[in-house]
Amino acid sequence: MNPVEAAVKGSVELIGPVTTTILTTIAAFLPMMFMSGMIGKFIIAIPVVVITLLSLSWLESFLILPSHVAHATNPNKHPPERRWLQALEDAYASLLIKAIKFRWLTVGVSFAGLIAAVVLAKTSLSFQLFPPVGVEEFIARVTAPPGTSLVEMRENLRSVDRDLRSVIDPENLQTTISNAGEVSFDQGDPLTQRGSRYGQIRAIYTSAASRQDHDALVDMNAAAELLTKKYPELEISMTEVRPGPPVGRALEA
Repeated sequence: MNPVEAAVKGSVELIGPVTTTILTTIAAFLPMMFMSGMIGKFIIAIPVVVITLLSLSWLESFLILPSHVAHATNPNKHPPERRWLQALEDAYASLLIKAIKFRWLTVGVSFAGLIAAVVLAKTSLSFQLFPPVGVEEFIARVTAPPGTSLVEMRENLRSVDRDLRSVIDPENLQTTISNAGEVSFDQGDPLTQRGSRYGQIRAIYTSAASRQDHDALVDMNAAAELLTKKYPELEISMTEVRPGPPVGRALEA
């Protein structure tokens, strides 16, 4: 068989499984392009890059590479196999034969390894995507009783803001931003609450690098204890803004 025929036949044999593999991968990444909110703006780059590269790779594999191989291959030359590659193939073939011969032992070892990995992950491998280390912001959410006007809510926020600042060292605090009439983590927060009885205060600290011995979470917990005791008529909750892209609040049942 000449190189051109070999390239065409090889491409025809592989185009089916390769295309199926690429399409299933694209199907897995495609829904990420339709995510909304702030996190969607961060995520969309991933499916765009993956789908584009897979599509271009498919075109290169079946339209360009076979032509190069057909013209670069010399059917009259038969270079010897590399020794290390041949040894690796022989070792793999031997191991595969033994695994098939003792199939139940192979299955048992595989399940034992899977169970050991799960136990290890549950007991020893703690993971947190965006740990609250170096927190530079937290939000105090304030909810007043029904019927509270917007003017009254602004006065409540001024009082809460003064007491909030009293527990924070001015050298560590950059500013506080009060917002009456809305409670939201960011622009894409699906749990945004709007109304005259809602409000929030965002405390913004100086860079964590300039206050290495200070933890904003300590101030947040102290402020939560003070404010809930001083303002029992208001519902006040605290949430830290963790490092990393904005992801909004966790859904609550």
